[in-house]
Amino acid sequence: MRISVLSIAFLSLGGTCLAQPQLPGCEPRPEVQQVLREQLNNKSLDKLKFVDQAARQHEVLEGLMAKYPRELEPYRRLIDFVHYSETDHFPALQARYKEQAAQKPDDPLALYLAAYVLNGTDTPEAIRLLEAAKAKAPGFAWPALQLANIYSTGKFTDGKKERCVSQLVLLRMQQFHRQSHSVDPRKRRRHCARGARGGRAPRTPGEGVRS
Repeated sequence: MRISVLSIAFLSLGGTCLAQPQLPGCEPRPEVQQVLREQLNNKSLDKLKFVDQAARQHEVLEGLMAKYPRELEPYRRLIDFVHYSETDHFPALQARYKEQAAQKPDDPLALYLAAYVLNGTDTPEAIRLLEAAKAKAPGFAWPALQLANIYSTGKFTDGKKERCVSQLVLLRMQQFHRQSHSVDPRKRRRHCARGARGGRAPRTPGEGVRS
């Protein structure tokens, strides 16, 4: 049953990409945040045995993936959960996301998810996928942030210049993420996108206003 539900979510992701795809913003949509907050909070999960915790994680996250196939957070949470808590299943999950990216090479979200799941085990391929996602959608902030995280380790760059640039990108992304909380939620996607491109930071309330 678990595999079939996950397959439905992947089919939903692929089907949505046939049209011009919607890409995730800096934060999950409010409906997704509410479900995560109410059903996957630590207090309620701590009361369950691990097998029941795992069942709850899969049920909630796969349900969100099926209902909101273009929202990023459920995918990331499921990948992290399987990676750290169900390690025997992680290679199969990696293969599934990698296949999805191969089938949808023009979908930045599919490319990003494959890169996210491969990072740490096949980081050069993850970098290639992230660069491809960034080229397809320069305003999609998450590939740029993931690249900054990878390059900031210094393992995949040459010299101090690249490390400094990547760390600057990471700091810029963190700045935009903090500032996005102070503006209208409808504008957060635009702010996040500008941050990924390295544009000027959006004004905070009161900035540049003359009395």
